[in-house]
Amino acid sequence: MFDYQGIYGTPTIQMVLPICPICQKQYSLQTKPLTLVPCGHGVCEECQAECVHREILDCSLCRKLVASWVPNYDLRAMLQPVQCEWKENLMSAMDFLAGQDIEIDDSLEVVAPLLMLKARNIQSTNTFKQVLSKLVNVVEPVDLFEWVSVLQFNNEKQLIPAIGKMLDDKQFLESRKALWVLQLVHT
Repeated sequence: MFDYQGIYGTPTIQMVLPICPICQKQYSLQTKPLTLVPCGHGVCEECQAECVHREILDCSLCRKLVASWVPNYDLRAMLQPVQCEWKENLMSAMDFLAGQDIEIDDSLEVVAPLLMLKARNIQSTNTFKQVLSKLVNVVEPVDLFEWVSVLQFNNEKQLIPAIGKMLDDKQFLESRKALWVLQLVHT
């Protein structure tokens, strides 16, 4: 059994990065943050270069004399792309592709549990039902049927009717605001 809890069970946290107080651009890999010394305020590299060019020696926020500036390494670390755990798990499950250069698109995250079943050659109907009970809530029905067909599972003939039943159940449970029952039934 594999862990798909990280994909669906953990809430997504979005972080809003601060902006440069001068140009109002959000810090990014292109708009790199600096820390002004001694006041500790931040500006982007581009704005600080412009201040130096214009011979503006004071912090634009507190008007203290800027003695120097340093990269804000903590904030820059937050700007680095985060490795997706689900992609790493999927790649490790597909060891038969070792050495090949493949790209896993972010759009595949929702079907990653299904891809993991195929990569690990898991055929347990109960495990499939657990995965499918989550997927019917986030994947379009046509796409779900298509993925099961494309992945050519050995138990495909059992899965197609199971998906149809889950979709019917989903419609019934949605009308009663009780989608959680679908996962209750298939755990």
